[in-house]
Amino acid sequence: MEFREHFCLKDRHSFTIDAAINAEDARFYFGRPETKERLQKQLRRSFTQPGVPKIVVFGPYGSGKTQTLYYMEHLLLNGEVTSCRLKPRTVHYNLDIHGNSNAGDWHLQMLEALGKDAVTQWVGSLFEKVADLRGELAVLFDGDSNMVAAANRLREPAGPGMTAWRWLAGQKLSNPELETLGVTRNLGTTGASDFVSVLVGVGRLAQRNDETVIFFVDEAEQLHDAGKADCIESLKDYMRKLAEPANNSVGIVVGAMGHTLDDLAASLMHDSVTSRIGKQNYIELTFMAAVDTVHSFLSEMLGELIDRDAAEKRIHEDKLGVTLDTYPFTDEAFGLFCTYASEDPSKALPRQIIMALNECAIEAWDQGKATVDESIVNDTCPIVFG
Repeated sequence: MEFREHFCLKDRHSFTIDAAINAEDARFYFGRPETKERLQKQLRRSFTQPGVPKIVVFGPYGSGKTQTLYYMEHLLLNGEVTSCRLKPRTVHYNLDIHGNSNAGDWHLQMLEALGKDAVTQWVGSLFEKVADLRGELAVLFDGDSNMVAAANRLREPAGPGMTAWRWLAGQKLSNPELETLGVTRNLGTTGASDFVSVLVGVGRLAQRNDETVIFFVDEAEQLHDAGKADCIESLKDYMRKLAEPANNSVGIVVGAMGHTLDDLAASLMHDSVTSRIGKQNYIELTFMAAVDTVHSFLSEMLGELIDRDAAEKRIHEDKLGVTLDTYPFTDEAFGLFCTYASEDPSKALPRQIIMALNECAIEAWDQGKATVDESIVNDTCPIVFG
């Protein structure tokens, strides 16, 4: 009997959840009711003030940062944040920063993740709505003639349109390319504010097309990898400008590894950034150190992943002597598992709990046992949580 059938799993071949692989898993958020409520609250409030989400999620490795970002994205895409009046255009990507990275590198990743096609479509749709496209673009880009010229030419065929996109994304153009495009300089000459102005203008363009852009930026601990002082300052300025009240068109939700706020890179935790984002929008994912917390996490997870009708039938027909509440564990093994998971707070994390659950279930399956009993938990959990 296959593992999935053996344990009456609904739609998967293991107890693993991974929203990055299976989009349906984004709806799951187990065992942290206070955090879940806070995420929902801050998302809901953000569309009133500051107008779009500006949120940083942080916690130790394995604490569920990636799942948290996907869960927040799920709330938006499924209409559960009713204060978001426009259609959310969510953009999810992993940040890639190296020693010489600066604001231009971050901006390029933001624009490329959003994509040329989306921005070109917005410009084209606006062109069909208004009599004076350049005049409308001037309003959106605060009258910057270079940004207006580049945005306007996105509608042109591949060559000129691609050159315009490269300029907006912050790539360096040659003097002939600048002249042909009708701009006087490369983007970023005046610093990080130049890049943010383009991004904010693009966000306003999206809003004119009844969409709101929200970036979900994961693995932002990579901001620590910027080595030079001027690069660190440039990245900090980029985040600070995005956090400004003047930006009410582009949301950004950042996930970063860090046990405390002080562990975050300067781009995320400098006073000039935190004071603009607001401490209430820094959401910490803590260890699941209490037995009851692990119990809730595991119960909710099993309740979602297991076909309860099939499990109830299996329990009854095979006289397994377990309850549906703890299946596939025996009642004693379930409690023992929760105890092991919470003994060392540094290991009491979703990643470790899910790993231990899979290891216990695989061991039971390998031994031909219909349930996970105490002997399996005692043999497996000390290794995973040790």
